[in-house]
Amino acid sequence: MVMKMLSHFALPLLLLLSTSSGNSAPLPAQSAPGSQGPDIIAGNIGEFGGLEQFGSSGTQVGLGVSTTSCNIGNLEVSFFALPDTHHPIIPHNLYRMSGGSGNDARFEQIGQSWVKHAFGADEANACSTCMTGSAPLYLGVGCSDTYANYQNAYADGLGSRALINPFTAAFQSTAMDHTGHVHTGTSHRILVEGSDLNTTLNPGATYYAEIQYISSDEYAWCQTHPGQCNMYNNASYRRNRWPCLHCLQGDGSRCRCLAL
Repeated sequence: MVMKMLSHFALPLLLLLSTSSGNSAPLPAQSAPGSQGPDIIAGNIGEFGGLEQFGSSGTQVGLGVSTTSCNIGNLEVSFFALPDTHHPIIPHNLYRMSGGSGNDARFEQIGQSWVKHAFGADEANACSTCMTGSAPLYLGVGCSDTYANYQNAYADGLGSRALINPFTAAFQSTAMDHTGHVHTGTSHRILVEGSDLNTTLNPGATYYAEIQYISSDEYAWCQTHPGQCNMYNNASYRRNRWPCLHCLQGDGSRCRCLAL
């Protein structure tokens, strides 16, 4: 399946809307990588399953969104599974644009998740021609890797943001330890108040799912090649519209957000 390449940015979406158009215009697929060193970006958001509810607890819901990474650099990106700490981590955020005559008067962050710890890279061709590498331990040059929304919503596969250095991507081998707490329908997923997704309370609102791939390989390359830092183009977003009115029907409810 051919996937669209999203716009990718150096800063989180919350800091970007003053200068961006507010929509992620797809870019054409590349025939060959264009960066020196490892360079992991978001190739797509929401391709497999969209932004979907996977549980609820009280007034809150837990969402998940699919993510596709692409390596547009000329070196492989490490994808070792924990307890090895050489792999990207993927935080997820959710924002809402609403209010005013154009439904653009307010831009608010309404949700965030823990981080997905990547493992086992694929060798797909979402952004460019995959030059078969050392999968599954490395994401090869030109290759892509996808996590479906249910994989990114799997509580045991998510770790605390507090244990991550967001600049260097450094963390300990225990960064995904879930000892000492019980999971509910919202645990570690994109946590949102159900009322923030209610289309009656938020008529005409649009929603922005933001994800970021943070890789220690990129940080290490930047330290040794300061003129080739690839760690500032990893945050991407996709605009969505939430069509559901009833997203608090218990863990069996499967409300879904449609990408625009």
